[in-house]
Amino acid sequence: MNIKIKLCGFTNFEDVKQAVDLKVDYLGFIVNYDQSPRNITLKKLKFLLKKIKLYKTKYKKPKIVLILINQTENKIYQILNQVSVNVIQFHGKETPELCKKLKKQVEVWKVFNPDDKYEQVIKYKKNIDKFLLDASRLKDKQADQNVILKDTKLIHNLQNEKQFVIIAGGLNQNNIIRIIKKFKPNMVDISSGIEISPGRKSKEKIKKIIKLIKKQ
Repeated sequence: MNIKIKLCGFTNFEDVKQAVDLKVDYLGFIVNYDQSPRNITLKKLKFLLKKIKLYKTKYKKPKIVLILINQTENKIYQILNQVSVNVIQFHGKETPELCKKLKKQVEVWKVFNPDDKYEQVIKYKKNIDKFLLDASRLKDKQADQNVILKDTKLIHNLQNEKQFVIIAGGLNQNNIIRIIKKFKPNMVDISSGIEISPGRKSKEKIKKIIKLIKKQ
């Protein structure tokens, strides 16, 4: 099983460098969203992207994912005119029409709740490249971080449609194998499960979870 790995919520180059050396597929950066403890400014993103470009490594460098939440269309294009990224990951109320327009310029991923209605989600099918199901957005607030292990029709319906599915939300070294075996996602997206504190990554946690994923 060739599962892609995205690590998310980077705020400093030391952590980025560790991820690059551990050969992850994607790095995610949250920009212009003050409500997140992993938020960085556009200026900081430019700095980190420059450092990544200059960093010498024998490995293929990860693709860059820009994470945006409810930005205006004009603001999105302003950001894209200033930085070069591989992917935009939308976390807000972005419409299929906006996604379709952006998809002409950059790869587009859209985040959904795993318990969203399939009929609403599938409207994005032709307008995005990948579906990201984030367990932390589940409406069942009584559940713990392993709530993604609950069966959801949405995941299986998307897979039946041969869509590329990413699973995120509460993934860590204690539950990653069960999640992969149960849902067989195309990619896993990990943030808090590799951290010392929000925005600060642990090299040991990154190494351990990558090793577990690559065994599958």
